[in-house]
Amino acid sequence: MQVKPGQPKVSIIIGNWNGLEDTRECLESLKKITYSNYDVILVDNKSTGNDVQVLRDEFTDYIHVIENEKDYGFTGGANIGMKYAMVNSRPDYILLLNNDTIVDANFLTYLVEAAESRKSAGVVGGKIFFSRNPNQIQIVWGKTDLWHWQIFLPVPRYSLYRKIVDKGQYNYLRDVEWVSGCVILIKKDVINKIGLLEESYFGGCEDYDYCFRAKKTGFAILYTHRAQIWHKNAQSYIKNKIEVQRAYFDARNRFIFMKKHASKPQYMLFILNCFTIYFWYRTAVFVLIIRKPAMVASHFKGMMDGFSLKVDPVL
Repeated sequence: MQVKPGQPKVSIIIGNWNGLEDTRECLESLKKITYSNYDVILVDNKSTGNDVQVLRDEFTDYIHVIENEKDYGFTGGANIGMKYAMVNSRPDYILLLNNDTIVDANFLTYLVEAAESRKSAGVVGGKIFFSRNPNQIQIVWGKTDLWHWQIFLPVPRYSLYRKIVDKGQYNYLRDVEWVSGCVILIKKDVINKIGLLEESYFGGCEDYDYCFRAKKTGFAILYTHRAQIWHKNAQSYIKNKIEVQRAYFDARNRFIFMKKHASKPQYMLFILNCFTIYFWYRTAVFVLIIRKPAMVASHFKGMMDGFSLKVDPVL
């Protein structure tokens, strides 16, 4: 595709870890987008199969592949891709995109249009649907309440069970507090000012953290409904049969986030709630809804490790 004059350059970073079929489907959808000035960097986190060779053979010059010598998690893999892009591609924007997604043909055009509409815009996200229920919303945007130690979503994470159908109720362009790292467009000025993702998260909460840091530094976080994708949700955990591990990171990473960004009274209230009400709530979810009791122990270990972990605040 010939590059259209005046279009900002976007480097798309996609991570892969034993997710060949999902990554292949994601790349096929990307090849159909209308935006022309972009490149794709695929970061493989030491897949055990022949993912890299297959993807190189099928997509040849469409992707640049980085093979990591170990699994650095979502944050480490994304940072490796971002560093490469900033040096070699010199983009105006970097787009982090989950490999278990299917994108609308115009999604990148709309993300860039939103980012270019405001000088202060630093991070932009879009409307995310469940792939199994294409008209049901998974996530749009969220807000952070440090007093109640929770990251609130207008659309709950379990909206699949609540059947929240898209009726245009989130159709707008607006300032928000955070957008999902599932699809997140970052202006290069943000990266130059606040750096990359916080790698201590490994996977989970890094999007809250990055948006929080960007907003604190003066950048606007924008959501646009026009940029749409469909998400299979947590496929790297499911296909690698480590869903129990996800409960660990969900718990641990909340402590990392709160230690960095909450005041002392906010953090003390967080600890009180976390080891009482929230623990029993999550136990009920794991046992009665998800029906995986092993996640209870994993979640508790994450809480204890997060509580004892020394985390330096982001200045």
